[in-house]
Amino acid sequence: MKVIFHPRFYEVYTSNPAAASGRMEPMVKALEKEFEFIEPGPASERDLGRVHGRQHIQSVKSEPIVYEIGLLAAGGAIQAGGMAFEGQPAFGLIRPPGHHASPHSCWGFCYFNNIAIAINPTTIHMESSRQWTVYVSGVRDKPDGSSSVSMRQAQ
Repeated sequence: MKVIFHPRFYEVYTSNPAAASGRMEPMVKALEKEFEFIEPGPASERDLGRVHGRQHIQSVKSEPIVYEIGLLAAGGAIQAGGMAFEGQPAFGLIRPPGHHASPHSCWGFCYFNNIAIAINPTTIHMESSRQWTVYVSGVRDKPDGSSSVSMRQAQ
């Protein structure tokens, strides 16, 4: 298994206690003994725009550190998801996590919905011979009105 992690995830980017320093170090210490770590690149604003509205992206962009680390977290989720689709075990040790972010707002310390961005059908780039069917029907409140995304390997 490969672990997707960037050293910037150690940075304190908000005053929320759940984002306090010292939360990532124990996980890194435990995992780095057994697994290869890979640094992700940032997601693009286009990747974000497939899930989030322009006004929301601009709002997060007004906080440069949050925006930069948020791009890395979304990029890490895209990379881990792409590796998994290729059959390579991968774990995204990323933050901010993103599970509370909706298309037009954020809550807690979740700014971009990393999973929704990573599994968006237009974000996934597969170069293997595997065929995947992607159903837009489980991530709620997407800007295009769809309600979710689920996937299964084609028969």
